[in-house]
Amino acid sequence: MTVASGKPCKIYFRSLGPTPDVQIVKQAAHGRVSIGSVNTVIYQSRPGFVGNDTFAYARRGLNSRNRPVNVTMRIAVTVTP
Repeated sequence: MTVASGKPCKIYFRSLGPTPDVQIVKQAAHGRVSIGSVNTVIYQSRPGFVGNDTFAYARRGLNSRNRPVNVTMRIAVTVTP
């Protein structure tokens, strides 16, 4: 994803089952990642940082058939001025 330096960017995801448990498994090196309201993860770089960053989050829960689902997403970020 591409974001502006110092500005928050939300990632929305859809859940077919009950609201999943979401955890940050790798924090960004040049910014901060947090769990937002239901079904969102928020990335924000340090003000003034320009370049590449990465982070990872995991979603754990049940799918629409009540079967366990564990998904880890690694996100690459390009931060622009």
